[in-house]
Amino acid sequence: MDKISCRCCLYFAMHVYYLTSTHLFSNSMKKGIYQIHR
Repeated sequence: MDKISCRCCLYFAMHVYYLTSTHLFSNSMKKGIYQIHR
C-alpha cells in the first residue's frame, strides 16, 4: 500500500511538473513570436 501511494504521488508530481513546464514554455514561445512580429 505504501509503495503504491508513493508511486502515485511521484506520478502526480511528475505530471504537474510536466504541465507547468510545457505551459511556461508555450507562454515564452508566444512572447517570443509576439516580439518578433513587433
